[in-house]
Amino acid sequence: MTFESIQTSATEVHGGGAGSEVELVSLSGSAVVQVVRGDARDADAMVADLHAARVVVTDRRILATEGDIEWSWLASDLEAFIHGAQDPWTVFVVPGIADFGVTVPADRVDEFRSALATFASVENRLQAKSAQVNQTEAIT
Repeated sequence: MTFESIQTSATEVHGGGAGSEVELVSLSGSAVVQVVRGDARDADAMVADLHAARVVVTDRRILATEGDIEWSWLASDLEAFIHGAQDPWTVFVVPGIADFGVTVPADRVDEFRSALATFASVENRLQAKSAQVNQTEAIT
């Protein structure tokens, strides 16, 4: 994960040519999040918004930008994605850090997670559901 201040374009990142990144999805109305209590994999984990952001997934990284602030997670650094079981957040696991990620608009979660699935070497995990949710599902 890197935290830097650079600009990106709508369809290609860092210019044209063979070395260009290809944008897979761009999501306004998103936010950078942090795990503030527990482990993101556990049902009782608490994940909080840090600040609003536009999230862009390219074939090489995930960017979250707001003004001059940019968070960047390189595909080559990513070990796992932990997806919220009932919420639209995803935490990005990089070596030694499993606390930060993004949340996206609920109506675009499937599109976002499909773009993340193109990172073939990154494990996808789902947060454990709470016992209360599991009991409710068993009743219905």
